[in-house]
Amino acid sequence: MVNRSRIRIEAKTSRTAQYTCISRAVSYAERREACKGPDHIAFQLIPCFFRIVLRLPGAARFFGRITAPKGIYEYVIARTRFMDAQFRAVLESGFDQVVIFGAGFDSRAQRFDTINICRLRIR
Repeated sequence: MVNRSRIRIEAKTSRTAQYTCISRAVSYAERREACKGPDHIAFQLIPCFFRIVLRLPGAARFFGRITAPKGIYEYVIARTRFMDAQFRAVLESGFDQVVIFGAGFDSRAQRFDTINICRLRIR
């Protein structure tokens, strides 16, 4: 018997990774300063049509209201900002190595490319 959940995990990206990437893309297009995100790479990963729609006034706020339970979008943005700040602090304090596990669509290594970073993808 074939375990369908294992096939889905190995063949597709997780819904959580997709939602997080889309939330980061939406936050990059935000007009509200409190929700504005730094992930320009996530914005480039979404289809062109969505990038155009997200530039419309109110599109990001609408996304936040209809896609998940109240507060989840804001949580993802706050977590991204917090983790970026921690990542930056660790690198600036002189650590030789930072390992990101389960990164999925995580773009920190690319967004912080001004720092000498070695990227390895492990499957």
